[in-house]
Amino acid sequence: MPAIVEVILPWLVPVRGGHLRTLSLKADAGDHPARLYPKATLDLLWAVLGEDPHQWPYKIEDVIGILAEAPEIAADARLSELRRRRER
Repeated sequence: MPAIVEVILPWLVPVRGGHLRTLSLKADAGDHPARLYPKATLDLLWAVLGEDPHQWPYKIEDVIGILAEAPEIAADARLSELRRRRER
């Protein structure tokens, strides 16, 4: 996944409108991408999540919580900003 994210990242833009609302993210799986590839997942979320958290996928806070547990990105400013936006 990290290699794919690196390739597509330059072309990603924040999604506007309700398009992400239909995305279902199940955070309880042990092999969840956020657990396996936290940096790539954060890169991806940072690129596609817009400013308005009401437009974000249902239960995205669970994924953000998984990312917060990853030592390699726990102090990343982008993660802090996503958490701040979600709490609005």
